[in-house]
Amino acid sequence: MILLSEVPVYLLKLFTYQRASFMLQKDHLQQKPNMAAPICVISKQTGRSTSNASKIHSVPCKIDYSGPAQVSGYFVQQEVSDGKLKAAFRGHGLEGIKLDLPSEYELCVLKKRNNEQFDIEARQQSFMLWETGLMRLLYALSLIISLVEAEPISLLTGAAVMIGGGALWKFQHQIKCKLFECCDKPYVSPRFDKLHNDLYELVYGQHLVLDTVENAIRAHWTNENPKKPLAMSFHGFTGSGKNYVAEIIANSTFKNGMRSNFVHHIVATADYPDKNKLNEYRLRLRERILNGVSKCNRALFIFDEADKLPEQLLEAVKPFLDYYDSVGGVDFRKSTFLFLSNRGGNLIANVALSHYQSGSPREDLTLNNFERMLMQAAYNEPGGLKLCELISSHLIDHFVPFLPMERRHIYKCTVFYLRAQGREDLAKNDELVQRIVDSLQYFPKGKEIFSSSGCKRIAAKSDLEISKETLPSFSIKHLTFDDEL
Repeated sequence: MILLSEVPVYLLKLFTYQRASFMLQKDHLQQKPNMAAPICVISKQTGRSTSNASKIHSVPCKIDYSGPAQVSGYFVQQEVSDGKLKAAFRGHGLEGIKLDLPSEYELCVLKKRNNEQFDIEARQQSFMLWETGLMRLLYALSLIISLVEAEPISLLTGAAVMIGGGALWKFQHQIKCKLFECCDKPYVSPRFDKLHNDLYELVYGQHLVLDTVENAIRAHWTNENPKKPLAMSFHGFTGSGKNYVAEIIANSTFKNGMRSNFVHHIVATADYPDKNKLNEYRLRLRERILNGVSKCNRALFIFDEADKLPEQLLEAVKPFLDYYDSVGGVDFRKSTFLFLSNRGGNLIANVALSHYQSGSPREDLTLNNFERMLMQAAYNEPGGLKLCELISSHLIDHFVPFLPMERRHIYKCTVFYLRAQGREDLAKNDELVQRIVDSLQYFPKGKEIFSSSGCKRIAAKSDLEISKETLPSFSIKHLTFDDEL
C-alpha cells in the first residue's frame, strides 16, 4: 500500500486505463476520473523491493489481458527482427517492444483503495508496450514522456522535472531507436574487420583500392574532430568494382547497408537526366544533402555515374566539402562523399598495359602513377567534374584508380559467383569456369589481356552455363498422325 503523499516529487506522469491523466501539482496529485481503474506511475524508485511476478503489459495500465470474456489463451506473441515483437489479440495484429526504464526509475501499477491510499499491484523496471502500428506505438510513447514540457510548480519541483527530463530524453531516444533507424549504434557503427575482410576477399585485382579505401575510411571514422568530410573519387572502366566497393563501405558502416536512410545513392541518369534544368537540380541537390546530414552527421553520399551529371551541378556540393565548421547550421565534417566515374578509364588502361608489357608485377603500381592524370582528366573531360571547383580547390581527398581486370581476376569472380549460387560442384569444374571466362570480350585486340566489361557480365554468362548443366535430358519420339484427322 502507498499513501498519496508518498508518491515522489520525481513523478513523471500517471495514466488510468481510460487515459485520464494526473499531473504533478505541488505536494499532491490532482485527479481526473476514473479512479477505479489501475494507474501507471513512472517514478524514482522508492527503495522498496522491485521484485514482482506480475508482468506489466502496456501503458496505459494492463497487467493481464482480459475483457468481456477471458481471452488470455488468445494472446499470442512472437519476436521478430531487431527485438521488435508481433502479437495477435482476439484477431487483431499488435506491434510491441519491451521497454527498459532508465536506472533508478520504475513503473508502478497502483489500485486505489480509498481517498488517501493506493495498493501497489506490480512494480517493474521494464514493461511491454503494445499498439496496432508503429506510429500509434510512437504516439503512446509520447504520452509517457510528455511531462518534460510541463511547467515547474516550484523550484524544487522544477529541478526534479529537469533531472527526470534528461533521463527520459535519453530513454525516449533509445525507444525510438528500437522502432526506427537512428543515427546511433547499432544502426551507425563502423565494423573495420568486416570492411577489411570484404575488401580483401571479394574485390579482385585492385590492390590500390584496398589499401586506400580501408585506411581512408578507418582514419575518417576514428577521428572525432575531422577538419572536413571525406571525399573520394573512383575512376575506371565498367565492371571494375566501383559500385561494389561503395556497397562494401555502406555495409561496413551502416547496419542496413545500402537500404539505410543515411546512405544516399544518387544515380546521374535517373535523378538528374535533363541538362537544361541545372538551376533546379542545384537547389534540389543542395536541399537533399542538407536534409541528409541534418538527420545524421555520418551520412554517406554516393554519386553514381558522376561523369554523366550535368556540368557544374557538383558546384552545389562544394560548400559541404570545404573546411567549414558548419553550413546552414549543419556540421558536415563527419560525412562521406563518393564520386563514381568512368572518366580516366582509358588512361588507367594504358598505364596498366605498359606496366604489364614491361614484365613488372601489377602490384608495383602505386597511386603516384595515376592521381595527377586522373585529376586532370576529371577536370578537363566532359562530365560532372569538368572545370569543377571540387578539383581546383583540392577538396577531393583521394582519386582512386580501378585497374582493368586480367583473366585470372575474371576466373576468381566466376568461382565466387558459382559458389554464391550454391554450385560448388561447378566452381570446381575448371573446364566450365574457363569456358565462362573465355566467353567475355578482352582487349587490346590480338593480345586479349584485360576484360572489356570486368566482372559485370559474369552473372549472365554463369547462369547460362548453370542452365545447361541442369537442363533435363529427354528424347523426342517420332509421332505418326492419322491422315483422316
